Amino acid sequence: MPELPEVETARSLIAGRALHRTIVGVDDADTYVTRPHTPGQLRDALVGRELTAVMRRGKTIWAGTSGVDGDPAPGPDLGIHLGMSGRIVITAPGGEAAEGGGPRRRDAQPRKREWDRFTIEFADGGRLALFDKRRLGRVRLARGRSRSRPGSWISPGSPESGTCWPTRRSGRPGSPRPGRSAASARPRWTGSTRPCRPR
Repeated sequence: MPELPEVETARSLIAGRALHRTIVGVDDADTYVTRPHTPGQLRDALVGRELTAVMRRGKTIWAGTSGVDGDPAPGPDLGIHLGMSGRIVITAPGGEAAEGGGPRRRDAQPRKREWDRFTIEFADGGRLALFDKRRLGRVRLARGRSRSRPGSWISPGSPESGTCWPTRRSGRPGSPRPGRSAASARPRWTGSTRPCRPR
């Protein structure tokens, strides 16, 4: 897992170089890194916005976003976890790149573009990328106020996503087996789904 100083280095890099730059493109095609979001879902949520603030909660970096077209309501928060070997790479409009996160070894291989697992393109020509050779990082959206509610991920079952969570449970509550926690006795979700209902 990334150590806190590495995550803080990545957070401070985003704070110093990526805030208040208009997002014009998002590459979220890596469905493993952006799970449970489908390709295009992060792009649709972020294009036209700006990153307005960035903070760290544990080992997750949170970036708040602005509204679209002058809307004062803030957008969703972007959660980035570096995984074991991920780094944030931010490119300036002139092409100068800066890295933050895991340490870059002297004998490290050259950066390959296909190892950029998630990329944000800015209107000024720069970009922000989650570079992760081992593909262990994670990028997800969260509803607003994620800084105070760390579990507020936008899930496939939320109205923002357009899909539904599984709704049936299997098993029933009972007493846990010896040596197991009470959580192991809770019902488990199955893979079945039913259509979304309007709220």
